[in-house]
Amino acid sequence: MVQISDFPVYEGTIPIDEVRSTHKRILDKVETIRGRTVRTDNASASEILIEPEADPATPNTPPLTEPTPHEPPPIQQAIRVKLPIAVKLVGIVTILLVLSLGAITVLCSILVSADVKLTAEDNNFSVNRRVAEAVQTGLRGIRAAVTVFYYDLEAIRFNIQPDSTDAENAAADFFFEHNPQIAAISIDGASLFTNKTFFRDKGGDANMPRSWLAAEGGDLDSAATDVILLRNASPFFGFPVLVMRLPLSGSISEIFFTSENFNTLLGEGDNVSFLLNEIGDVLLHGNPDILLSGANFRQIPFVKNILDNSSSNMQTIYTDEDGVEYFGAVQHLNIGSVTLITIIRTSIVFGGIMETTVRNIILSVIVLIMSIITVVLFSRTISKPLRTLTGAAAKIEKGDYDLRLSVKSRDELGVLTDNFIGMGNSLENFEKFTNKTIVKLAKQGRLVRIGENKRTTVCFALIRDFHKVSDGLEAGAVVDFVNDYLRLMVPCITMNGGSVDKFLTQGGVIIMALWGTLETAGAEEDALNSIRAALSMRAALRCFNKKRRQKLGSHIPLVKLGCGINTGEVVAGQIGSDERMEYTVIGDAVNLAARIEGPNDLFDTDILISEETYNSVGRYLITKEMRSISVKGKEKPLRLFAVVNVRSAARAKSMLDDLKKIEGIDIDICKKCVGPEGPRSMNEVRQRWRP
Repeated sequence: MVQISDFPVYEGTIPIDEVRSTHKRILDKVETIRGRTVRTDNASASEILIEPEADPATPNTPPLTEPTPHEPPPIQQAIRVKLPIAVKLVGIVTILLVLSLGAITVLCSILVSADVKLTAEDNNFSVNRRVAEAVQTGLRGIRAAVTVFYYDLEAIRFNIQPDSTDAENAAADFFFEHNPQIAAISIDGASLFTNKTFFRDKGGDANMPRSWLAAEGGDLDSAATDVILLRNASPFFGFPVLVMRLPLSGSISEIFFTSENFNTLLGEGDNVSFLLNEIGDVLLHGNPDILLSGANFRQIPFVKNILDNSSSNMQTIYTDEDGVEYFGAVQHLNIGSVTLITIIRTSIVFGGIMETTVRNIILSVIVLIMSIITVVLFSRTISKPLRTLTGAAAKIEKGDYDLRLSVKSRDELGVLTDNFIGMGNSLENFEKFTNKTIVKLAKQGRLVRIGENKRTTVCFALIRDFHKVSDGLEAGAVVDFVNDYLRLMVPCITMNGGSVDKFLTQGGVIIMALWGTLETAGAEEDALNSIRAALSMRAALRCFNKKRRQKLGSHIPLVKLGCGINTGEVVAGQIGSDERMEYTVIGDAVNLAARIEGPNDLFDTDILISEETYNSVGRYLITKEMRSISVKGKEKPLRLFAVVNVRSAARAKSMLDDLKKIEGIDIDICKKCVGPEGPRSMNEVRQRWRP
């Protein structure tokens, strides 16, 4: 504790014990009120600690004195509410509905799935059979047409020997006119008849069939002479073309025809059909890109099993390499050693079931939501007030006492809400009598009772010649004047990282502020922040004087500031007893800061700093060294420095930005006190005290 009575300038003032006794009365009242409040302590937002209520006869009247040590107030064990009532009811209803409706949905899905599976297999097999018959009919039609053309050529050659070329070409033109889907016919590799109109429409070359036979027809020549074979020539031609090897009375004919007419037969809704030859080449497919790429499906395990199986038809379920499951139906055609496969995804088959299941789930969700709404509406008369009180407890824990609660019922919750309001008001009033930073650190458990040595910057700021300023004012006017003054000065301290330790009344109104005790930004930055705060107070005071003279007249005396700042080692800690405790600092550095303020009257200055502070941050400031003074208890005279301005424009801008946040500040006036437009000498400082 600073021994203020040792300071000559403060002698004969009000004892600090009177301030302590006022604090004690407030603490006693708060401790008494706690016997009937609801608080959260360390509980979470959903855990309400309910303590005993006051006497129902006088629910809003707390006892004025705390009970004697021999008769402690009855304290019931705190009840922790882990789950709100609404959540419990909603949980029960949800479990019942999920179990009942879920069981119904699962049973329906299982039973219906079996029936749908049988129907899907029958439908897929029927589609496969119909497409196989259509493809087989088309291939037989081509075989029959070419067979007739072949025998027509034989008849022409027999009747018109030796030169029958013109007659054969005429017969070929007639044939292609009536069979435009056929592109070319080769007989024994010697005679080639081409449909010139076909190739012209496709943009191809009429010699392409001959080139294909020379390049890729070798496997047809090596096959048995009595077997009909089909090959995919689409990659070579660049458009869908199939080749049929057809044995005819000792001759072999290769028939080139388009597969486009067949592709229209392959798709029936969601069922996909494709035709494979004996080696697994894709001959027909709804996707023309597969034909043009010359795809071969034989390496697919499902296809390999089908091609190796001699059964004429079959139905199976298989899964591809991507894990997709299909129903597959198979038909081996009686022409060309080809196989038609029709598939459909099981996900499509069971899509209807899934839709039904989804509808059931949606219905269940709707029922669940309606039930939840009913439960919530039923329980909101309890849960909503409890949630409100929980939020109020959380706000109190954070230091926000503006609860804005209203009593809407006359039951226990109404009484509890009324007590919350009273507790918030009491705590709000109490916190104004102490340091908010201390309250914050105390809540976090960061204040310890043992003392700590800390390097601290201490500032004493007072109103110079307070008796002249307050002379002639009534008691109420003096209090209003002091409060208006402090409303501007205190933010200047807190915005610059300082904490107000206490207000003293020796010889006027004194603010004792500290940097580096509760929180620190580093010793050098703490010292610089204290001077920033003092310069901000100088600027704020100029605004205060202007506003006061505009209101009361230019004849009233100016309010002048006197600041003493010192940096040094102090002992910081909680001082007091269990009944009354205060966090403060003691030490020679504190006494010296108070004594440094006094010479402001002698030098006609407003901000004086010690040599220790100057050595720490003097390079950032514009200062003027004043005459050294002798101080009781010090062997050497003290060097003092008057602060004129800060050197850094960036620091000045930061100070001005902070000043803008204070209500009632005229920033244009502040620019004349600090920064590039501020004073450069002590004489300029004195000139600018006047607004």
